[in-house]
Amino acid sequence: MHSTKWFDRKFLPIDDNGIFPCKKFILFLLCIGYLHANAQIIYFNNTLSKIYRFDVSTCTATLVFNGNAFNDMAVGPDTIVYELFGQTYWKTNLVTNTTVQLANHPSALATALEFGGNGLLYVMGQSLWTVNPVSGALTLIGPLPAGWNSIGDLVYQNGMYYGAVFVSGAPKLALINVTNPAASTVITNLPKNFIAGAAVNNPTCPKQYWFSGTLPPDNLYEYDVNANTWTAICQGFNFFVGGAGSPTNYSFPYTCACTTNAGTVTNNNTNYCLPSAATVPYNNNATLEADDLLQYVLFTNASSPVSSILAQSNTANIPFNPATMQTNVTYYVATVAGNALNGNVDLTDPCLDFSNAAQVTWKPAPIVTLATANPDLCEGSCKTINLNFTGTPPFNLTYSTPLATMTQTFTAGTGILTICAAAGTSMGNFNVTATMLMDANCTCP
Repeated sequence: MHSTKWFDRKFLPIDDNGIFPCKKFILFLLCIGYLHANAQIIYFNNTLSKIYRFDVSTCTATLVFNGNAFNDMAVGPDTIVYELFGQTYWKTNLVTNTTVQLANHPSALATALEFGGNGLLYVMGQSLWTVNPVSGALTLIGPLPAGWNSIGDLVYQNGMYYGAVFVSGAPKLALINVTNPAASTVITNLPKNFIAGAAVNNPTCPKQYWFSGTLPPDNLYEYDVNANTWTAICQGFNFFVGGAGSPTNYSFPYTCACTTNAGTVTNNNTNYCLPSAATVPYNNNATLEADDLLQYVLFTNASSPVSSILAQSNTANIPFNPATMQTNVTYYVATVAGNALNGNVDLTDPCLDFSNAAQVTWKPAPIVTLATANPDLCEGSCKTINLNFTGTPPFNLTYSTPLATMTQTFTAGTGILTICAAAGTSMGNFNVTATMLMDANCTCP
């Protein structure tokens, strides 16, 4: 780490007599074996180039070997440790107990080294490079945004790369765009200026662990990616850390609670008549994280809402879609909360949460047709009109004539109206109009 000061004497590894020791290429292996996956273990190097295995759960460090790292280190697959000292890269195989110089890149002054998910090493200074872990070939990707300076480590986690940077003189944690580094973005403030970090690839509660670059004793800082919070742990940590790393497939076996809560809906069973939209009866009681979104969903399987969503909306009103929905079928509505992604809730968010569900059913609007064999109606006489209903009986029909408005109930799918023209009725059109129809489920105005 420390891109501007790695060559300064006060940051060089100096022995007790004040003498800069020769770099040794012999591996002093004190802790043999594979890198313990699925354990609360990360690795760090101090500024004397010693590599330690650190147990986060107990805050204890065990010397692994005397290495070559000063600025940073990274852990690759197959028990390989990569180390960065200024502009020189080293590669140590913990199984064969061999250390070799991987590369020397005088054009690349870097503070951060990380083994990426694509099998390449990423190196960050004021620019970002990749290093081939086999050949040592250096490839420039591009510069960081103007005014940014790398001040510490680069951390790979869940497909993302996080870096410690100075922006306008303040220490920040940034999301590093490894395709276009100039498009990198700041996430949050760092609790200290110079820190090295390592991450765990936990799908339900991602955590990063960052070491303060100040003189010991100090703290280790736990960063919760989901909640965007920092917590000081392992108080009294007594090492001056240069860099840290963990395997890219690392996973910690603990469970973390998610803050995200989609709230509740009123547990109704409601019929809606076409063309009305269904309304999600949300109780306005969700708990959201800073990057969360609350949405309203309609789905078909109460036991598996994610896989059966038919509609995802930013409002509580969900319209009927004849392409995907049917009348007289029971659907479920609920609220859902999780990280925002392209305007919707990310359904792969580890902290995704659904409310309880309410049931909704769309009913077709009832229909009535009026017909008569002879439409002529004479003054002082009556005429029979045949009615045919579509819907669920009983039917409550309101109709109007030039003389009155009346309501009549029919218990079957057919019926008869008797329309009379009183003596003295003027000649002309005698319109009979259905103004409202209600069946057992719906009202059709």
